[in-house]
Parts: sequence; structure tokens; C-alpha cells
Amino acid sequence: MIDYRVVTAAERPDLVDAMQRLGASPWPEFLVGHDEVVNALWDRVYELFPAYQFALVGRDRGELTAIGNCLPIRWDGDTSTLPPRGIDAVLEDGVAAAVAGSRPSAVSALMIVVEPSQLGRGLSAACGLR
Repeated sequence: MIDYRVVTAAERPDLVDAMQRLGASPWPEFLVGHDEVVNALWDRVYELFPAYQFALVGRDRGELTAIGNCLPIRWDGDTSTLPPRGIDAVLEDGVAAAVAGSRPSAVSALMIVVEPSQLGRGLSAACGLR
């Protein structure tokens, strides 16, 4: 069994390119490059919020096993005020809040991607996520 550790892009900026490649890997061609908001703001997630971009790496060899992307947002906790436009609205709000220096009140998960060769190998159990 491989022993894993979680690191952030802030702690390991050397992993950012590999994290971005893995994050882009599962999306079908018809989705890639066709969302104007995601195209405009996705790189800002790594630039503005590196402590919220996670990588799961093998403790021994340091191989990239999975990534997760999040960003801090402003939200009042009322489910009726969640943005109706999903990821586009979350990206816009998170980036705008950071640029304006506003204080976030929540964190939104954006995606998790597991390296395809690691799928179905009990990764969640190995990381204590069950």
C-alpha cells in the first residue's frame, strides 16, 4: 500500500504545471475551451489561491496521484442565495472578492481529479476518506 500526503500549490509550486495538466485531463473535447468564464479565470485560481489547490502525492516517490481545486468565496450560508450559474458564478465571485480585498466567508470545491491509473485502487480508503 502506498502512503500518501496532501500538499498545496503554495507549498509545492513545482507541482503546479502537473496539477493543471491532470486537472485538464478528464474533460471531453466539447467542454475544453468552450466556457468563457472558466477560460478567463481558471489560471487565477492557482495565482490567487495556491493554498486552496491540493495535490495528493505518494510519500515515497512523490508521484502526483490526485488533485483538488477550491477557492474562498463570499456566501451568507443561506442555500437560497447560492449562485444559479454554478462554477462560473463561483469563479467570478471568488476572484472578484480576492481582487477587491474582500473577506471570504466560505470555501467552494471546484473539482477533484484522480490520476487514471489510480482509479479503482481504494484510494479513498488509503487516505482515510471512507
